[in-house]
Amino acid sequence: MTDKTPMFPGWSRLAGRPSRSVSALAAQQRRELAGRGLSGVAALLEGLIDPALLAPAAAGSNSRRRIFDTATTFHALLWQVLDGQAACREAVQQVQMARGAGRSVLPSSATSAYCQARARLGIACISRAAEGIARRMSGRALDEERWLGREVKLLDGTGVRLDDTAESREVFGTPGGQKPGCGFPVMKLCALFSLTTGAWLAHECGALRDHDLYTAVPLLEKHLCAGDVLVADRAFSAWWLMAMAVARGADCVMRLHQARRADFRRGRRLGKDDRLLFWPRPQRSAHCPLSDTEYEALPEALEVRMVRCRAEGKGDRTRRVMLVSTLRDAARYPAAQLGALYRRRWQIELNFDDIKTTLAMNHLRVQSAEMAVRLLAMYQCSYNLIRALMQQSAHAGGESLYRLSFKATATLLSMTPAWMAPAAGRRHHADVLALLRTLIAGDPVPWRPGRHEPRTIKRRPPPYQMLTAPRHLMKPVAHHGKHPKPKTLTHGLS
Repeated sequence: MTDKTPMFPGWSRLAGRPSRSVSALAAQQRRELAGRGLSGVAALLEGLIDPALLAPAAAGSNSRRRIFDTATTFHALLWQVLDGQAACREAVQQVQMARGAGRSVLPSSATSAYCQARARLGIACISRAAEGIARRMSGRALDEERWLGREVKLLDGTGVRLDDTAESREVFGTPGGQKPGCGFPVMKLCALFSLTTGAWLAHECGALRDHDLYTAVPLLEKHLCAGDVLVADRAFSAWWLMAMAVARGADCVMRLHQARRADFRRGRRLGKDDRLLFWPRPQRSAHCPLSDTEYEALPEALEVRMVRCRAEGKGDRTRRVMLVSTLRDAARYPAAQLGALYRRRWQIELNFDDIKTTLAMNHLRVQSAEMAVRLLAMYQCSYNLIRALMQQSAHAGGESLYRLSFKATATLLSMTPAWMAPAAGRRHHADVLALLRTLIAGDPVPWRPGRHEPRTIKRRPPPYQMLTAPRHLMKPVAHHGKHPKPKTLTHGLS
């Protein structure tokens, strides 16, 4: 009798102890798979990106036969991002384990060669890989996942904190009110997401004080296609941006800019709280990023709908929202549908939260501006890889894409490469991916529409001093943040 065979079969049922759940069995299977070994990131990317992207170059950089070639460096950097910006030493150890399993020459434990290989990795190569995953996801999308048969793209901006280096401060800038040496530079990020698949389609970087509209122009010129519907908040509700979308055959649904007055006495009435207005082309302002020639090429006027929507969900911060849209057909696009679509704009805020919190992109630990842009492109690739796996799990389990947990998928995916030994073969890799899809689809997030969670904390932070001077000049204050100790008596009572 082996150790795994129980002495009295069926005793656990007779004694009333419940049998192991599916999650416990899956955990045991994960431990068995983890014991088999090493990096299988290439198997995860198979079928999602073009293998020619990671092939050695014909000449120039990345053309020599190296230990850290393009494919190895790409996979190691992707593993770092999936693991929450793991240290370069850990990435080198992953490469050593992978090559050791294949009985190849092991690289040195020093990180210099890997860091140099990361610096040679082309940003355009990483971006093409991320966009390739997004295209595969779009091709796999179902018709019922699109909004009234149309592709919806979400646009918004955010900021990413960087390490405090002289180059990053000069390129991206720092927030105002910070003393020299006491803050961090911040990079402006404007990104475009697909509401259908959740994929990160494209992004543009800029300095902290660049307006979101300036970084949005290249995104619209390169990635807004005919038939798309662009959804954004009122920071992007400029006449010329809406005209650009219309000129490209797309439409917009945005919140009315605070500088425009919502007058429902003008225009043609389409329904209750629904008006069709005529907006002539205003004079080009000095802050418009378009040139005079580009601005003159825009239409002379726009016909837009102005819709008043009322939020009825519990916890909604705004009870009444003024929307402006270029979808003028009130029969095909009712006002209620426009309001429901704009409420789904909040999904891009959740996407940013997944990227910055779950994937730890809120602070990029890099020393140069170029490496910050490269790491940002790799975050786009890793995020799309997670979303692609979620899409496959949702379709296989018959579940909605947005009912699956991004956090759980990212955690499972970060452990998956260790389950795939290079010598295990395609059949083993297929078994691991099938198990992974089952685990993701088997734990959906509860449906909680209108859930309100205030951004408050219960655990108090430690009472450390704030850095108000460069660290080498900072002098700690004795007993700062603590109650003073009582003085001891130096004489007796009389």
